[in-house]
Amino acid sequence: ADDVEKSVVEPKLITDIKITENSESALLLIQGNRPFEYTSVKQISPMGVILYFPETSLGSIKDEYKPESPVIKSIKVVKFNEKNNNIKRIEILLKKDFNYYVKKENSSLEISFKKSSDSDRRIEAAKRDSSNRNSDIKEKITDKKRFPSATFLKSVQAKQLEKGVRIDVKADGMINDFKKFNIASPSRTVFDIFNIKSLYKIDKSIPVNSDCVKSIRYYSYPDRIRLVLNTKKTYLPTVSAYPEKEGLSIYVGTGKEKENNSTIKLVKADKNSPKENNIKPEEFAWIDRLDFLSEEAGRSTIIIGTTKPVKYKIKKSGSKKLLLNLLNTKLPDYRKRPLITTGFESAVDRITPSRTSSMKDSSVITIELRETVPYLVEQKDNLLMVHFDASSVAPKPFEQAGLLARKNVVSKGLSEPLETGVGSNADLKKIKKVRKTEKYETVGKYTGEKIALDFYETDIKNVFRIIRAVSKKNFAIDKNVKGKVTLAFENPVPWDQVLDLILKMNNLGKINEGEIIRIATIEDLKKEEDLKQAKLAAEEKTKKQQEALEPLITEYIPVNYANAKDEMLPHLENLITKGRGSLSVDERTNLIIITDTSGKIKKARNIVKKLDMVTPQVRIESRIVEANTDFSRSIGIDWGVAGNTGNNLTDGILGYDLAMNYPVASTSSIGFDFLRLGNTPFYLNARLTAMESMGDGKIISAPKILTLDNKEALIKQGVEVAYLERDDSGGATVKFKSIDLEMKVIPHITLDDRILLKISIVKNDLKTYVDNIPTLTTKEAKTELLINDGDTIVIGGIIKTNKFENINGFPFLSKVPVLGWLFKSNIKTREKQELLIFITPSIVRLDKFSLAKN
Repeated sequence: ADDVEKSVVEPKLITDIKITENSESALLLIQGNRPFEYTSVKQISPMGVILYFPETSLGSIKDEYKPESPVIKSIKVVKFNEKNNNIKRIEILLKKDFNYYVKKENSSLEISFKKSSDSDRRIEAAKRDSSNRNSDIKEKITDKKRFPSATFLKSVQAKQLEKGVRIDVKADGMINDFKKFNIASPSRTVFDIFNIKSLYKIDKSIPVNSDCVKSIRYYSYPDRIRLVLNTKKTYLPTVSAYPEKEGLSIYVGTGKEKENNSTIKLVKADKNSPKENNIKPEEFAWIDRLDFLSEEAGRSTIIIGTTKPVKYKIKKSGSKKLLLNLLNTKLPDYRKRPLITTGFESAVDRITPSRTSSMKDSSVITIELRETVPYLVEQKDNLLMVHFDASSVAPKPFEQAGLLARKNVVSKGLSEPLETGVGSNADLKKIKKVRKTEKYETVGKYTGEKIALDFYETDIKNVFRIIRAVSKKNFAIDKNVKGKVTLAFENPVPWDQVLDLILKMNNLGKINEGEIIRIATIEDLKKEEDLKQAKLAAEEKTKKQQEALEPLITEYIPVNYANAKDEMLPHLENLITKGRGSLSVDERTNLIIITDTSGKIKKARNIVKKLDMVTPQVRIESRIVEANTDFSRSIGIDWGVAGNTGNNLTDGILGYDLAMNYPVASTSSIGFDFLRLGNTPFYLNARLTAMESMGDGKIISAPKILTLDNKEALIKQGVEVAYLERDDSGGATVKFKSIDLEMKVIPHITLDDRILLKISIVKNDLKTYVDNIPTLTTKEAKTELLINDGDTIVIGGIIKTNKFENINGFPFLSKVPVLGWLFKSNIKTREKQELLIFITPSIVRLDKFSLAKN
């Protein structure tokens, strides 16, 4: 029993911290007097491991250790407060990233760090991978020496690989002339690409947000283009670049693409055997790109983009037709349209994508040629490219190309229209309301320079010339603007008011296009506006069709600090795509499970990131002070007179007496007796009683409680008083009455770190018993208040004063001044009760770490 009592009373204590090392690892030993409860987490910046010990005190150890170790930089002990030596965590800061293991043995913890770090292995693997990739790419470059050098930059794109990033610098030829160098601080890799121009004259930025590359920037110089990769320092040695047929490929990290060793297959046009690549997709892919590129010297390329790498077969069908069969691939309805290329210097006349129910899981791209020419099939990433040599047949108008009419081809390629509801009159009206970007009917205040005019049948264009000279503005007059102007102003008016008046007189309008005032007829401006709104409606319709065909993705979004079902789910329900997306919550793991398009999932992640914050806590300390002061004074008297005398009539003795009995309860009195008063026959006895009492008491209650922001907290302390309750039959049962001190509080932390409190305090006390049943007194305070963090405020006070005076006396005689005290008693009582309630709230914030448990 003594051992059990000792284990309960004795606090957990850290008694020693030791560091030892061997050739393979560094060991940290934390010793204590009892087994620890701990949580270990790993943080990235600064690199280290944090051990959290709840309800643990600190022995005679140092606050900081700085060992001479290649692994451990320092060890810090962070305390809650100095008074109790309660600690919050032990921070182990590392010199670089190391694997660690925690082993618990009885009353000690052993943390071991392996000296071979993941980052070192990652860099070595990257170098080996870069070397292998370099040899593969060199072989590919040898096969491409016939490709011309690049002179113009088209685009820069980034693609996330399995363990890295690939950046595709697209140009109109191969990029061979470039220089690469690294910058350590801030860490970045710079490529200078020489003898190439760009369409963009300003700095362009591409966010990547991957583990190894944060962003990409590129901008133009007169003689070169500079490309800057904001790369993490550990990945600088892994950056490599290789020329491609249409630009430059840059690799960062150790990631290997499935198609890294992408093969270029040369297919003779006079062979019928189908060719097939080695990629094995596990599920459907979608065609999301179909482009035709006309290149130099009559060469051309067809680009087919898919959502993932696909298997393909290509075969000849007739003398001038190729069929490219994409296996396990679907074709969106909006892409079932042919590309007519008869007007280009190319061997291709038309490209027709198609997919019917008879094709099962495949799609077919039909390529119609002008003549048989060699072609090249290349697959990289999600792109399939078919390169054609030049044709000796010159371009022809469509009607002379010998193809089917375009109307017939398109009608065969299109499927049934999608029932998306986009493009209805109601939608167009909404778009017009929102997208009114140009106003050609002007009203309002006029601020231009005042002029006086007098025109008679003057050509309107000459009038505009005069207004232009006065206003010093740029004017553009449409060819349909015609008319005569007649007006005369005796008093000068602003030139912009004159302009508006002339426009109204001639049914004209104006719009401001940059620094130019354009004037046209109202009819022309309205037609332009209608065309613009129709274009916007078409773009909106296309966008919604693309969203309707976009593949669905399932994501699991963890929620750390909030309740996923009650607090997160209501904010995400309206985000889900109707008819396609789904949303649910796994209450056991507090995970949100969402199935929708990538754009919707990204929005959902942003909402959860904004709302799922560390909830601050509020500690409420209260003091309930109750003071009682009692004073009582009592004065009473008890006296009597008696006597006797002889009576001649009766020959006897006549007795008589008088008594006044007004005593008070007291243990002290003053009394005197006279057997005979002087020479009279009277006997007198008298006793004076008096009492005075004073009492002073103070009761202090100090409830404390800690709760989350916006969560109700309750603290309650008291006793139950038993009493007997009898029923009608005379039986008795034991009942209880609660005598409690209760505090309820709901805190809310404002943005400026003040605390809004809704608080209720109830204090009950036993007063007395009536027929053996206890009666209670209740004191209660209920309020809402705003207070600064850490301030103390009195939320209420109750002062109660009772005065009593009780006089008992003989009628009439007790009211005689002075002498009346012989015929009465007087009791005076005064009670004073005072209740004060003090509240001190303070904010308790927990650190939010970006941690990864090992």
